[in-house]
Amino acid sequence: MQYCKDNKLPLDFFSYHKYSNHTNDPYEHKRMAEDLLAELAKYGFTKTTIINSEWWTSLVGEVVLGGGGSGGLSGPSSHIPAAGA
Repeated sequence: MQYCKDNKLPLDFFSYHKYSNHTNDPYEHKRMAEDLLAELAKYGFTKTTIINSEWWTSLVGEVVLGGGGSGGLSGPSSHIPAAGA
């Protein structure tokens, strides 16, 4: 982000993956998205859209990476526009 800012390059979107384990907090993904938007704003990218392009959450504490199995939720990408976009 610093490189983009220093070189006046646009940052149209920011893609990330979110994996969680051992949580029953449905707002964990929301907080991460808010944190990412705040981090982007620190560099002046207030119109940048964030995209959660892959996610997995396990509410029962199963191994997330390399494991799979029942008790987890996964899904396609989530598009989260920046405020005012």
